[in-house]
Amino acid sequence: MNHTEVETPANLAIIGGGPFGLILSSVLAPKSQRVTLWLPDPREARRLQQERIGRVRGNPYRLHENVDIALDLKFLQEGQWALLIACPSRTFEEIAADAIRRLSSAGPHYLAVMTKGLASRSTRRKYGAATFHQYVDALLKEKERADIHSAVITGPSLLAEIYAQHYSFFNVGAHDQMTADVFRTLLHSETIHTADTRDCVGVEVGGLLKNPIAIACGMAELLPASGANLQGMILSQGFREMFRFGRAMGADPSTLMGMSGLADLIATAASPNSRNRSFGMQFVRRMMSEEEPGLMERIEALVRPTAVIEREVLASTELVEGAFSLEPVLELAAEHKIRMRLYQTIFDILSRRKPPEALAGLFVTRPMSLDTGRAMQLHNQSLSQAAGASFVALLRKRIYHSVSGQRGMSERIHRQAPNILKSLERRLERARRKKLRREIEAIPRELELWRRIEKAGPDTIRDAMEELIEYYADEIADNFRPAVRAALIRTIAPIRFMAGGMHGGAAIPYVEGEVESLKSMGARYNILYAPTHRSHLDSVEIALGLSWNGLPVPRYAAGINLMTQPFWAGILKAMGAYAVDRERIRNFLYLECLTGYSQMMLEAGIPSLVYPEGTRSRSGGICAIKTGLLSTAIDAYRSSGAEILIVPLALSYENVPEDREFAGVSEKSEMRDFVRGRTRCYMEVCAPIRVSHFIDREDPAQAIAGEIQSSWARRLKRLPNQVVARVICESEGEVAVSRLRDLCADFLQSRPANYLNRDASSTARQGLAMLKKRGVIKERSGAIVVTHPQMLRYYAEMAPATPEF
Repeated sequence: MNHTEVETPANLAIIGGGPFGLILSSVLAPKSQRVTLWLPDPREARRLQQERIGRVRGNPYRLHENVDIALDLKFLQEGQWALLIACPSRTFEEIAADAIRRLSSAGPHYLAVMTKGLASRSTRRKYGAATFHQYVDALLKEKERADIHSAVITGPSLLAEIYAQHYSFFNVGAHDQMTADVFRTLLHSETIHTADTRDCVGVEVGGLLKNPIAIACGMAELLPASGANLQGMILSQGFREMFRFGRAMGADPSTLMGMSGLADLIATAASPNSRNRSFGMQFVRRMMSEEEPGLMERIEALVRPTAVIEREVLASTELVEGAFSLEPVLELAAEHKIRMRLYQTIFDILSRRKPPEALAGLFVTRPMSLDTGRAMQLHNQSLSQAAGASFVALLRKRIYHSVSGQRGMSERIHRQAPNILKSLERRLERARRKKLRREIEAIPRELELWRRIEKAGPDTIRDAMEELIEYYADEIADNFRPAVRAALIRTIAPIRFMAGGMHGGAAIPYVEGEVESLKSMGARYNILYAPTHRSHLDSVEIALGLSWNGLPVPRYAAGINLMTQPFWAGILKAMGAYAVDRERIRNFLYLECLTGYSQMMLEAGIPSLVYPEGTRSRSGGICAIKTGLLSTAIDAYRSSGAEILIVPLALSYENVPEDREFAGVSEKSEMRDFVRGRTRCYMEVCAPIRVSHFIDREDPAQAIAGEIQSSWARRLKRLPNQVVARVICESEGEVAVSRLRDLCADFLQSRPANYLNRDASSTARQGLAMLKKRGVIKERSGAIVVTHPQMLRYYAEMAPATPEF
């Protein structure tokens, strides 16, 4: 895709300051001494002018040093300009007319349309222009501005991929080669590649019509009995309708089959980074969680469907143009006598006149309804209530065949026997010395089985291994009883409420994030929770928080050291805990049983939980992930072919019960620390991660680990005491109380994160009170005095350390 580089105007401008405008400014900035960025919202323009930090995909984005922020369009009155208009479609006509009116007479100027949309009904009547580019051309002709040269630009260029500096592609539609070369030169970089065509209609129509199809594919993602097959049918039907519409509008077939048509459609409809696809998924989630619409809402859907769609778009997390374009597309299709069944169905669904399953109704005679889907999901969920002990017989066979089928494994286990016997003898001696009842009773049986393996010959070792596998499987398996867990949760909550001071959050953690999304997806997919690990209370907080919010409650690993008494062992296993003995980490056979058990739970659709950090964080920060713990999800997906969702959970405690132990202030935590030490807990449910999206990576576990850590970092609730602790540490422990508010304000502004409170005064006041109550600091003569530096550093590690731009 070579092109001739030409001299571009010295003045470059982006009209529209949304995420795409911010990205464009960075693409253009190295090509010019100055780039001007104009935002329609004056307040946001002033903020960006002062702070130089915007938001892209929820992350802070620092403006390039060559970018200036304009508060109005007066800057266009002098010099020669290259303009790229990327404002919202609903404001395009007004903004484009104003920009053209203000452009100086000292041309030539170059203007590119990057906004995706169609002209309004009144504009179509007045100018006979259907597309935005046709409207611009009509304005230029009306104003006799032959010195302004126009173009339209589309192509496979997802915002998230440009942001990540992945290969992206733009197709420039222009009436002359000089205009095309100007914009190709401006946009071209190492990762952005360009092409050009004289078919302006094809470029614009192709770039516009793919968005509603992507919305439909997002909707289909959450429909009952829907998978890639249905989405393939939607793509096929959508492209046929898109092609017919484009041809009726005068588009060249080769354009629609190329970069601005088919390629852009596949990228937008298939990518998890697509805003239009994500909007379709968000819409169906809302429908599944909301009550039936009332009478007035049903009347509005019939009388003013576009207003309903607008409300849906504004309720989403990101502005998408695909929904706004549906009405004008259908109006033009009616004028050209083109039947567009898919686009009409998407319009009817978004305006609440049809249910989402109407999409499947285009291709099947009796589509399964969401309600039917729910019933089917409940039926499938019955297995998730089964006790792990009921799978033990199957687990034994599976592990035995796996181990005996691995070449050299029997010999390896036989060679390991002497070392394990020595380790078990030392553990038994220690247990007798410390009077550890469980180990005193259990270890002799394990010793007996390993002695059989040590003495076994080639003909008998497999029988000995089978007995040991049975022993380990019985020990590991949970004995889940739904009624027991429900009763315990109902009992524990009020006890915790009273013991914790009878305030909000004393009993149940505050749960936020992707709760509704997980409710809808959790009924269809197997779930592996991946929480941060801060305290022994984590599993309790997770069980209470998930249960109280109607989310799938997982089986979870519990250290076998917590099952010292038969009574407590029975309670924990009835709650869904399976036993893990960390002292056996070098025992091949035990690890095979443990990972096999976890994998079987996932394959059976039983929600599970692992702590990817492996152990509790003793520093207060996020620890490195041990990718081996994620291997069960990858193996389960490869074995069963069923999608598995890894759901990161980010836990934040005002007071971590073990904080004194971790900070070295006390030797070990006592029971009272867990009862009285914990105050409020916050749990953020992060966006689910699909194992299938990573399975073809060179190292899937490492790639998923990166996603988990990124989710934790974004969603972890940063609390006032953590912020204040960090501020004090960075001030070398010497802070006047009077300065604390200003220091917190600077901190909150410069280090974007998911803060509990963004008000500097409240953060300073609450954080100071929490640290004083915990005995970490005290006030003396208007100054903050640190009484426990180790605990201060421990809580400081929980706040963002450096700005992440």
